[in-house]
Amino acid sequence: MKLQELAEKLGCRLEGDPGIEIRGVAGIDHATRGQVTFLANRRYAPQLKRTRASAVLVEGRDARARGWI
Repeated sequence: MKLQELAEKLGCRLEGDPGIEIRGVAGIDHATRGQVTFLANRRYAPQLKRTRASAVLVEGRDARARGWI
């Protein structure tokens, strides 16, 4: 599934390449290319810089302002 399709199904705002192919989901530490992960707790925000996921679901509009992404 393309990232654009996933964003539409979830009603998410998409930043980045909408054509990325997403094949699965994994935790922030275990995600690899082609997978989506999520930030469930803000204390894990520093791990966003190390994740290998192709996409990250983040709640709120201030993720970039806080330097998380």
